[in-house]
Amino acid sequence: MRIYPAWVMEHLTAGRCVKERNGRYYLYKRTSRRLPGRRTPVPQDEYLGVIDEKEGFVPCSKRCINVSDIRAYEYGYSKVLYDLCPDSWKRVAGSDWEDILVAGIIDVSSSSYLQLNLTSKISETSMSRVKTERVTLYRRMKETYDVSKDELLSLRSIHLLVFDEHTRFLTAIDERQAALLSKLSISLEVC
Repeated sequence: MRIYPAWVMEHLTAGRCVKERNGRYYLYKRTSRRLPGRRTPVPQDEYLGVIDEKEGFVPCSKRCINVSDIRAYEYGYSKVLYDLCPDSWKRVAGSDWEDILVAGIIDVSSSSYLQLNLTSKISETSMSRVKTERVTLYRRMKETYDVSKDELLSLRSIHLLVFDEHTRFLTAIDERQAALLSKLSISLEVC
């Protein structure tokens, strides 16, 4: 067993181990497990934090997230179209404008974040009107905000990453997309 300074040894208890790297001391929880075909158990260490002479034990503030649980949704195009949908288009589309809008967005961007909030299936009537109304919507967006269909579609590469119910991040926004969002006076933020 290695001998560490007294201020390190006071944190070394049963089931714990210390590793030194470059003059810094790191505390780990040590367990072991048996592997088939091996005579001795294999140690497994879980990082707990740093041991500092002045501050004592400083726990790790990082938490592990299982990457297999991460879900990615298209966010940029869907959010902009949904938030900036012109009132003139809504009046023409009628009382079910929202169903038509959501169906149209999902038709273009099948991985849209709007699927997270869908409580019911979109009606067949709304789906049949999607293509016709989408052409009108792009025209109204051009008239109202001076933004083309291609500019809107360029926002499809902005994704929402959902790690768990409290942790969400956006992927990178390039300069061209940032300029377009600025022109539209819209901020893509995730709370």
